[in-house]
Amino acid sequence: MINYIRIVFFGYLTFVSIILSQVDPINIRSVNISGNELIKKKELMPLLRQRPSNYSFTFKGTSFNNRLLKMDGLTLKNYFISKGFLMAEVKEFAIINGNNADIYFEVIEGKQFFVSNVFIEGNVNLSKEKIQKILNIYSGEPFNSVLLNERVSSLQKELERYSKLFSIIEIEPIIEDSVDVNISISEGKDVFINYTYIEGVDSSDNNFVKRELLYKKGDSYNPKKVEKSKMRLKE
Repeated sequence: MINYIRIVFFGYLTFVSIILSQVDPINIRSVNISGNELIKKKELMPLLRQRPSNYSFTFKGTSFNNRLLKMDGLTLKNYFISKGFLMAEVKEFAIINGNNADIYFEVIEGKQFFVSNVFIEGNVNLSKEKIQKILNIYSGEPFNSVLLNERVSSLQKELERYSKLFSIIEIEPIIEDSVDVNISISEGKDVFINYTYIEGVDSSDNNFVKRELLYKKGDSYNPKKVEKSKMRLKE
């Protein structure tokens, strides 16, 4: 905090001195969450970056920070959305009295949406059950749009095991009273190994390197075999 600014004129030069004072940190006295009916406070508190020092024996507490307050509000909102509360809103604010801050989160949960049906098309190498397990999406469960988007990359990596390096996955949730999830998969063409380029070794060592490879030209691309080949070369 700036106590005062002193400006000194000396000839054609102007010197500006800013004298700072040390400010005591603002302690977090309490965190209050209201409006949450289906998700209890004890489930939400560990998500917060700012909690009172007496929250637990292992948590030392933090000083109040308005930027972290905003981030905690967004974290709570995303958590509610991940639990199927797609229209959730969270308003955050703090009341500061001296060196103490009381933090408030006002939650509007809204309707909780559940998955009614999961439709999958275009899958050849992976079964519907395998795809649902990777995406962690099942009928009757809360619709988790956050996790669903994060798991798409895991599904693409699984398809790479079948030489499908250029798969396209489209997910369309149809939201009414519940959620129908349409998953369209275009696995793309198989990818085959053409050449393996070897750098950093003498030409006389090329044959040694090639003997350690677990694949050869013309094989279907298999990321596990490529990774194991790298490990063999490091040994």
